[in-house]
Amino acid sequence: AGADVPGGDTGVDHLLLSALRQAASLSALRSAVQAIIRRYVDELSRTTDRQTIQIEQVKQYVKENLSGAVQIADAAAVVRMHPNYLSAFFKKNTGMSFREYLRAERIAKAKKLILETNMKLYEIGDAVGYPDPAHFSRAFKQVTGVAPQKLMMHHE
Repeated sequence: AGADVPGGDTGVDHLLLSALRQAASLSALRSAVQAIIRRYVDELSRTTDRQTIQIEQVKQYVKENLSGAVQIADAAAVVRMHPNYLSAFFKKNTGMSFREYLRAERIAKAKKLILETNMKLYEIGDAVGYPDPAHFSRAFKQVTGVAPQKLMMHHE
């Protein structure tokens, strides 16, 4: 058994051997190999599209649930993956861990609320999933380099 086309039933090695046996000329062999390569590239493209869709579904889930206790297990259920697999899959496809992405989204939303609303900091923290104001302040400063209080004062 050789390398299989992702998601396909027929191994590429089997297709190549079959093309070699059936090719009556070099031109026929070249055409058969090109067709196999096109099929393989198409399947890879579909796999990549599917992965992109799954990543976008996870990101959407995070954005829709920022105020709650977002868990990787819940996000994994959305895309029907094991949480450990989603963790590695997410990092491989985005360059950041699920936890890093969640934190970045929460802080981006908090920054927007600070700049665009008159909400109090504890309300903003709660709205983005940080019910403890001290934890919110610490996380905000770690991500932005600025305490949320300073950003709020500069905005007023």
